[in-house]
Order: sequence, then C-alpha cells, then structure tokens
Amino acid sequence: MPESTDADFAINCADDLPGYRQQLILQYQPGVLRAIQAVLGRWGGAPREWVAEDLSQELFAALFEHNGAKLRSFQGRNGCSLRTWLHTVAVRRVLNHLKRSRSADASLEERESAMADDRLPADEALMHREAVAFLREAVAQLPDMDRLAFRLIFEDGLGYDAAAEVCRLSKGALYTRIFRIKARLRDQVRKAGFL
Repeated sequence: MPESTDADFAINCADDLPGYRQQLILQYQPGVLRAIQAVLGRWGGAPREWVAEDLSQELFAALFEHNGAKLRSFQGRNGCSLRTWLHTVAVRRVLNHLKRSRSADASLEERESAMADDRLPADEALMHREAVAFLREAVAQLPDMDRLAFRLIFEDGLGYDAAAEVCRLSKGALYTRIFRIKARLRDQVRKAGFL
C-alpha cells in the first residue's frame, strides 16, 4: 500500500479498498482495546475482558457501517491523528456504555443543578441555564484532544491518572492542558458576560 495521510487512509478503509480495513484493525485495535480497558478499569469497576473486547469489536464494526460513514467523518483537523481520533471514539463509546448501564441512577450533578434552579429566582435560573449552554458550546468547539481531556476530567469524573492514560499524556502534561483549557473557557465566559 502506498504512503497516505491518516485522512486518506480512513477514506480508503471506508471505500473497502483491498487490505486497508485489515491494516486498520491490525494497527489500531490493540491500542483501542487498551484504552477501553483503562476506562472500564478506572470508571466501570472490575473490568471484564469480554466487555472490552465486545466494545472494541462494536467500534470497528460501526466504523464500517453505512459505507464507512463514521470513518469518512474523520478529517484529521487540528493535527488530530487517526490514532487519537479512534481513542476518542473508543472512550466515548465506553462512557456511553457505562451511562446506559447506569441509566436508572440520576447523576448527583443533575439533581444538584435541578435543586439549584428550584431555589433561584426565575431570572437567575434562566441566566444559569444560558451560562451552562454557552459553556457546553465552548467546550464543543475545543480541539479534539482538549475536549476529550476536559470531558474525561469534568464531565465523566475520571481521575487525572486514568485520564492521562486514556489521552496518552503524562500526568503533568494533562494538568497543564487542563489549566490552559480552564483559562481559555474562563476568558470566553467572562467575555460573554456570564462572570
């Protein structure tokens, strides 16, 4: 196979060119499986090997569904490699799996937010909801790796050790990244008039 960029490689896999899908699985499946196991081990209790393997297989199957639509969505923006993108997709898949398995329990954060809205005057509750919506949009606009790091720490409640492993960063590099992300978001929120 000739040399290609990650985006070209993803398109060739989506187009089902000979050997590309097999190479994708052989090259990236072990790392994806390790990322899934790390998240399950840290966040999902005692990991069961078959759960990680099932999630990994489901991920790769989903990549090839609908004429490779998911693979076609990879564009390698902001220097995001196919490996990083696959790890991000894998982590999101695991977290969605864990959320579904715990769907009966409302999160403490949701309950506290709802109680706070009940205690606030209507205009303050509206401002609170607008600020949260603005912050969610600002987080969605972060580069892939920053968004992943932020969500692992602040939305999914992963500790810095586990999040650093999933992001393939040192713990110190993750602390620095999170510090910069928070400063950037704080500035955006302040400029929007919410602080």
